[in-house]
Amino acid sequence: MKSRISCCNAGLLRRTLLRGAPLWGLWTLGGLLLLPLHLMSLFRVDSREAAEYLLGITQVGTVLVFGYGLLVAWYLFAYLYNTRTAYHYSSLPLRRETQFLTRYLAGLLFHLVPAAVIALLTILVTALQGANCLAASGTFFAATSLVYLFYYSLAVLIAQLVGHIAALPVLYVVLNFTSVVVETILASVIRTFTFGMASGQNLWPDWLSPLFYSLQKNLFGYETIWDEVTGEFQSVQFNGWVPALVFGAVGLGFALLAFLLCRKRHLETAGDVIAVSFLKPVFLYALSLGCGIVLGWVFSEYLFYNGRNRFLTMLICMLLGTALGYWAGQMLLQKSLRVLSKGNWIRCGAALLVVAAGMLCCRYDITGFSRYVPDAEDVESISLDYDGGIVTDREIIEKTVALHQEIVDQRYAIEAEAAQAPWSPSFRITYRLQDGSYVLRSFPLPVYGFDYETADRSGLAWAASELQNDPKVLEAKYFPANGVPAYDRWRVEYYTEDGSYMEPLNLTYDQGKQLAEAIRADIEAGALGGNGISWPHENLPVDLILRYYYGDAVSECGLSLTKEAEATCAVLREIGIPETVFEP
Repeated sequence: MKSRISCCNAGLLRRTLLRGAPLWGLWTLGGLLLLPLHLMSLFRVDSREAAEYLLGITQVGTVLVFGYGLLVAWYLFAYLYNTRTAYHYSSLPLRRETQFLTRYLAGLLFHLVPAAVIALLTILVTALQGANCLAASGTFFAATSLVYLFYYSLAVLIAQLVGHIAALPVLYVVLNFTSVVVETILASVIRTFTFGMASGQNLWPDWLSPLFYSLQKNLFGYETIWDEVTGEFQSVQFNGWVPALVFGAVGLGFALLAFLLCRKRHLETAGDVIAVSFLKPVFLYALSLGCGIVLGWVFSEYLFYNGRNRFLTMLICMLLGTALGYWAGQMLLQKSLRVLSKGNWIRCGAALLVVAAGMLCCRYDITGFSRYVPDAEDVESISLDYDGGIVTDREIIEKTVALHQEIVDQRYAIEAEAAQAPWSPSFRITYRLQDGSYVLRSFPLPVYGFDYETADRSGLAWAASELQNDPKVLEAKYFPANGVPAYDRWRVEYYTEDGSYMEPLNLTYDQGKQLAEAIRADIEAGALGGNGISWPHENLPVDLILRYYYGDAVSECGLSLTKEAEATCAVLREIGIPETVFEP
């Protein structure tokens, strides 16, 4: 019988929708409970509250479609993973392309129809309560549909790549989260034997893990707009249109790739882990490398954490993890335990050599990463530590570059001492270069004394501490140039003589400004703001919480008081802090 040529088969579409009713029915019920039924239960709702709630649910919906898209694709294409059902559907008088497009369209309707019904009912319910939510409801429908298109199409693409029913959800989750997980672990592994590697350095873009990236960057958030003069409500603005459109466009690309793969898919691959032959080596070596990184880190961190030679321990553990991943991958691909052939041993050895070569390159700085020290003339500004301010003073920059060079020159001595020293605090430097790029470095500097009296004053740790306690560095830290002081939000926290914690003392604008002037004077005098082994003053049980505006955001930093900070202590006494707290 000749196959019909069409893009959609009505009978198959109707049957697919009816059999999938429990899935899309539960999805619809959940949406009805969250939106129209919830809004109906409220006594009264205005347009602003309803719009904010709708866009909040929209943000939640962009997360929930991650799982829903997987479930829909899993249901629609599960027939591919059983030889009997795969041959049954291929024997129907319908072209393979028609079956794929019909099922893909059904999967889209699994979300589009419920979302449209929910949006229309929400408009009706809010209109009956006197609120106008037409724009917010349309945003809910469009944004969730575009993001659903992305996740659903990705799941459909993976469904064409794999041949086992359990492989689809596993690979779907792996592809969405492996980037951030492997990057986190790999960065931790590299820092173990790469001198100067700092945390927070991205090895690849975060958008390779789409769900994590959208949550981290709040891509689908909203903003309530108020009139700056009258303070009246103007609108609620959705901020995620560009990301939603990008998600939708990429989703269409995934759908096209899935369609092309469907046309070439071999029915006999049902039951295989990977159904596309040229991707099997990619899967094998990706699994080997991933297991080498993850299992190597787990073995090294939890079984040999106190090992003295961290590099050798990590190297052995990563090679072991790589070998385990390789042989597990071969067993999955061949569906057999009999995989110990000569060719597999050679390929496993090649994978181990690649991992070992990569680790040795990092350890012995083949790329020059650890040896690199920027020229002081190329540096625009620096920041010391995680919470350090941005310093543009040329003298401080030159001192930092000189200390950095000295640390690099003594690399191997520092590593040997750090393995034996009781304490090795990290000295972190962030350079902003004249071309706008950033250079991050972090070095463990061994310390043999824990305070000002016992620390070795000839060591690099002492020099780093002195640099961090320089008044110019401290002023940039506590009085950032790009922050506007929120004087009326500054506060003082302290403990009484008996050790009980008092409620924070909030300051007025004038009190905060007066306190800021006193803090500046004491920092310049070297009596306030420092810490570490080179700081000679003892902190009092008083914390000053300084707040700054950065646009719409507010950040804060804490500052411990010292007895030598005479100007600051005088202002605090005037404000009303008890005299007993000034006694060390």
